[in-house]
Amino acid sequence: MGELLATLFGVPLLFGLVLWAIHRSFRGLDGYRDPRELGVIVASEDELDGVAPRVGTYHDSDIHEWVRYKGDRYDFAFVTSAPYQMRLKHCELYLPPGIVYTRQRG
Repeated sequence: MGELLATLFGVPLLFGLVLWAIHRSFRGLDGYRDPRELGVIVASEDELDGVAPRVGTYHDSDIHEWVRYKGDRYDFAFVTSAPYQMRLKHCELYLPPGIVYTRQRG
């Protein structure tokens, strides 16, 4: 009788613990990054606080030497394709169609 009870309760309990451990290990991998790790994606130049003189163009959009957004200065870094938005670093600002600026530390 004791073996039957151990089998009826022990096996599902052990299975539940294994499932819980697997869920716990994958919980941080939901496909979403922590917002504190994300860079800034700006929809248009209208959202910027200020811009420096233009140094070039990319797909008919102006590239500025630096831009100011919410009090932080971002220097021009490089141009890239649209999928880069998902790989932005916390110190970067992305301006469509693919202009990336890096935050200036002062």
